[in-house]
Amino acid sequence: MRLLISAGHTLTGKGTGAVGFINESQENRVLAKFIVEHLKKLGCETDYHEVNSGSDYIEQQAKKANSKNYDLVVQIHFNCSDNATANGTEVIYRSSKGKVFAQKVQDKLKTEFKDRKIKHDINDLKRDLGWLRLTKSPAILIETCFVSNKSDTDKYTSNREKIAKLIAEGIANQAITENNTSNTSSTDKKLYAVCTGAYNYDNAKKMQQELINKGYKDTYLIPR
Repeated sequence: MRLLISAGHTLTGKGTGAVGFINESQENRVLAKFIVEHLKKLGCETDYHEVNSGSDYIEQQAKKANSKNYDLVVQIHFNCSDNATANGTEVIYRSSKGKVFAQKVQDKLKTEFKDRKIKHDINDLKRDLGWLRLTKSPAILIETCFVSNKSDTDKYTSNREKIAKLIAEGIANQAITENNTSNTSSTDKKLYAVCTGAYNYDNAKKMQQELINKGYKDTYLIPR
């Protein structure tokens, strides 16, 4: 499969995402990159795209989506509501092919979040979403969970890579197993530490926080 995973919203100016217990714009990018990693493990030809600023950001996103003959283009988002109890996951589509992909992803995500069902952007939501209107390939928009709901965001931040894995499995319609994720010998059972470099204390703490924000909770500092 040839796929495009697009991170929704900009980081600055017009088009920034919602902010609640987490920042949507930032998390769109974190989650999208994890999804790309998992899709590549499944053998999918997968491109990543983000637009960080610009009043025409939607047009820029669509231009990238239309630059190749993709089998599916996906945009990652998080939902938000003034009602703090609103929660759950939904995948939005417009075309009949998009609907098929939307349901497969929804079936995966509903194992972790409340099932809000797949939705047609116009018929169900009464919205004309640029991502679905301007793209030529089958397209879906994933509203992962609610940034305004603490239960949703706690579940998400504790399981970023798992959520990404579920989305990738839904898109590719296949399970991710040890056979398609590990390049090490099956007889090698040792655990390995990964070091990223040596820094002064302030920069080390900054790097540690960046890793924690990306889902790597087991990070710690070792004095040199």
